[in-house]
Amino acid sequence: MTTKTSTPPRVWLKSDKPLAKIARNVLWLLSGKGVSAVLSLVYLALVTRSLGVENFGRFALVLSIGTAIVQFVQFECWQVVVRFGATHLHTENRTALGRLVGACQVFDVMGFLLGCGIAWLATALLVHEGQWDASTSETAFLYCCVVLAAVRSTPAGVLRLYNRFDLSIYAETMVSICRMIGTGIVMLMGPSIDRFLVVWALSEVCASITFWLLAYRLDPHSVSPRHALRVLSTLKEEQGLPRFLLVTNLGTTLSGLAGQAPVLALGIFVSPASAGLYRLAAQLTQALSKVTKLISGSAYAELNHMRARDGIVKLSKVLKRANRLMASAGVLLILLIALLGKPLLLLIAGPAFTGAYPLLLLLGIAAAINLVGVSYEPALLAVTDGIAVLRRRVVITCVYLGLTALALPIWGATGAATASIIAALTGLIIYAMALRQHIHEPASRAALQQVS
Repeated sequence: MTTKTSTPPRVWLKSDKPLAKIARNVLWLLSGKGVSAVLSLVYLALVTRSLGVENFGRFALVLSIGTAIVQFVQFECWQVVVRFGATHLHTENRTALGRLVGACQVFDVMGFLLGCGIAWLATALLVHEGQWDASTSETAFLYCCVVLAAVRSTPAGVLRLYNRFDLSIYAETMVSICRMIGTGIVMLMGPSIDRFLVVWALSEVCASITFWLLAYRLDPHSVSPRHALRVLSTLKEEQGLPRFLLVTNLGTTLSGLAGQAPVLALGIFVSPASAGLYRLAAQLTQALSKVTKLISGSAYAELNHMRARDGIVKLSKVLKRANRLMASAGVLLILLIALLGKPLLLLIAGPAFTGAYPLLLLLGIAAAINLVGVSYEPALLAVTDGIAVLRRRVVITCVYLGLTALALPIWGATGAATASIIAALTGLIIYAMALRQHIHEPASRAALQQVS
């Protein structure tokens, strides 16, 4: 009788198993995010304490407008590079891969031009309605244009395609490093909203430049701008690319606008202070959201390689194991937020911002629920044309915005945060149903056919 011995964690982590690859990539990213998280807590404390609740709310409103516009016009080019580039990488067709990356560069330029137009209209409207003065409007417009120019989705896709998540760390960490240095300089010069906006914008530019340099160093042939001239050929060659691009862009637009809607609504219709408290709570829970996005991005890259290499049966087995792990992680994160949330607020922002604790708890619960279903969306994107994901994002966004519209006038920021929990639960349920329909049931049929 032989006894089954378990694989030591260190040995398992170095193996070629799909979950081990995902875990390695996530650990790489988390190591960089750990540095970023520490730095972000420091510069966030400096900004909140120096600006105060009201001015921090105005600062948050400009950031939310910029983020909303970027997410409205930005194409999810990293998903395109990974989805369609995985096949080219496995077949060693570097020319086709280069044309794909070149097309994504064109999409980024189109998004920049469209975004600048929307930013001009949005800031002009706020001046016309009496919400902003001309000086604030000009600063917000320039901030939006710089952030739009610093989009780095395409080079991030190249790094993820090659599983070089270690290089992504170095590039992404530039945001926090630049903000930390810039915040220190602003504190010496004298804190102001405009100066902090300059720091935030330049940090995005530095990160974008770093991403492009690393992607070019990794694969100079594919990243070369000359491939952008073949964009029409690429659209014809890559079956389903225009539809996939449109679907993923619409999905990102819906989720992005939903994420910024509470801050915008609170800042415009309630008060800058309410927007500031909500933004601070959302900023702290972004640590959880970033973990979710890191796992999602890593899983998406590996699931596409698995789809191209091993088929849907293996994909289904890996997903079931991953879902059990994430459910345990979600429960643990809720407990950590409940225990450490209030002390963290006091440490970072001081007594003036303790009113954000209920929001922090509610938004943290929503983030933990999203963590439980972190592998659902990337799995569906890996095996479908994206329509299944878009339909569900529309449902989730409508649920969230509808509940927020009803709850915000009555309960304010607390109502908007509660709506995020209900929307997260809705998403978890409908994505789980979609996963069964598109992956687990087809995998079961394919497994039976292999046996017979």
